[in-house]
Amino acid sequence: MDTARGMPDTGAVACYSALRAMRVEEPMERPRRVGMAWYEADDYSRLRAMMQDADRLPARHEGWLISAEQLEREVARSGVAVVRVRLTPDAFLAWCEARDLPADGAARARYASEAVAQAETG
Repeated sequence: MDTARGMPDTGAVACYSALRAMRVEEPMERPRRVGMAWYEADDYSRLRAMMQDADRLPARHEGWLISAEQLEREVARSGVAVVRVRLTPDAFLAWCEARDLPADGAARARYASEAVAQAETG
């Protein structure tokens, strides 16, 4: 749970927090796009079960989707495009294992961020 905002960690809270941190006195270039981990309904139960922070995710996909879409709108209102990056159980777990990372919120945010960066650089 992102207690500061009272919302479950959807995998994009780290991205949102990074955007908020950019509102500092010094001029900084705001990213034009951010990746947001996105879960399909068919994958959600399996993904949630493999996450080390499963207790921070809503029990059902419907609950996650409501929070994720709300966060997506908030980020978009700040002028940053949100890119939905689908997480599939096998691909995400393999990605985590290759980097020796726990399957948690930080890894979900990094996975989405790297996917967007890779798409932009080709």
